[in-house]
Amino acid sequence: MNRSEIQESIQLIFRDIFLDESIEITEQTSPEDIDEWDSMAHVTILTAIEAELNFQFTAEDMGECINVRMIIDRAEKRLDNS
Repeated sequence: MNRSEIQESIQLIFRDIFLDESIEITEQTSPEDIDEWDSMAHVTILTAIEAELNFQFTAEDMGECINVRMIIDRAEKRLDNS
């Protein structure tokens, strides 16, 4: 799975979690851009990504994923190692 495909999957997850089909994420998207993206939503997002892409983030990953770019970076790393 390439970076673009990972971002497309994450896009769908964000739309599903936030119940908003109009959400358009970029690699720069962060919690400051989406009001509902709080700590609980953050865990929900990462858990949904794990389920969709069939890997697990480490606890360190979860703490360091502060924007979409970092989430994609960590997802690529985990997918490469699986």
